[in-house]
Amino acid sequence: MIVDRDPRSSISGYALTVLDVLRCSRRYDYQVLNFPLTFRSPQEQILAFLNNLDTDAIIYSWYPGDDQWLYDDVMLKVRKPQFVLGGHHHIPEFTVPCHQWSAWYDTPATDRVTPLTRPVMHWPDIQYHEPRGMIKIGSFGLGLANKNFAGMIDRVNRDFQDNEVELNLHMSYTPRTFKETNEQAQICRQAVAPNVKLNLTFNYLPTSRDVARFLNGNDLNIFMYDDQPHLQVTSSALDHALSARKPIALKRSSLFSHMDEVEGIWVETSTLPEIMARGIEPLEPVYQHHSPEQLLACVEPYLDRYII
Repeated sequence: MIVDRDPRSSISGYALTVLDVLRCSRRYDYQVLNFPLTFRSPQEQILAFLNNLDTDAIIYSWYPGDDQWLYDDVMLKVRKPQFVLGGHHHIPEFTVPCHQWSAWYDTPATDRVTPLTRPVMHWPDIQYHEPRGMIKIGSFGLGLANKNFAGMIDRVNRDFQDNEVELNLHMSYTPRTFKETNEQAQICRQAVAPNVKLNLTFNYLPTSRDVARFLNGNDLNIFMYDDQPHLQVTSSALDHALSARKPIALKRSSLFSHMDEVEGIWVETSTLPEIMARGIEPLEPVYQHHSPEQLLACVEPYLDRYII
């Protein structure tokens, strides 16, 4: 798989999380390659790099932008099977013969485009355990206003008025979002109640396992993102929370549309203590539907078709 964006971005993070799941395969050996060139590089140089790769096929992690180098005229000159993994809501629209996978779970399936199940791992060292000691609440994501960290803190303040609570928020950022992340962090510091101990962290967590381990340290993880139906996005932060094997509280949002049928996890109808007390039992059907085996079943039949 070729990834050519900042690994701290949600696009690259999603692709690398998918790669973690693909590496569970017993049939194919998946490797990640960082694209060493840029969109300004001569096409001949890009083609030489792609055609000289010692692989049987190429999966591109793709996202549209002004710095994009992958186009039909490049792919037509690559002498091996090619596949495209679209980032977020962007469904690839290449016309060359290749299969394309969409990160948006509600993408309509066609002969050329398949929606992927979510990349949810089950790490042997990351397991559910009941709360011990002071209640720990957590969340993770880019430190942007539309992640509604402040609204989450307000809900924690209201639902845990009689308890000492530790609130662990990890705000990731990129150079482009650094200023907004600082602003959101200051809003959060001012919003916490006296009985809530706020721990804000910003260090880069380089692997999906690192993120899942951080979230597993909490008794409940909360995501109250703003609704953004115009984007047709499925949240990748929630993939990490599911891999953490801890209770999850959600606010209704188009970003969590793949969780719509799950009962007992919504802040509109339950308090945070009620959701936490249910443990991970409400999430068991999600673990089964979005298992590594299910994602591999979305990918490997198409590899078989073009490679074998």
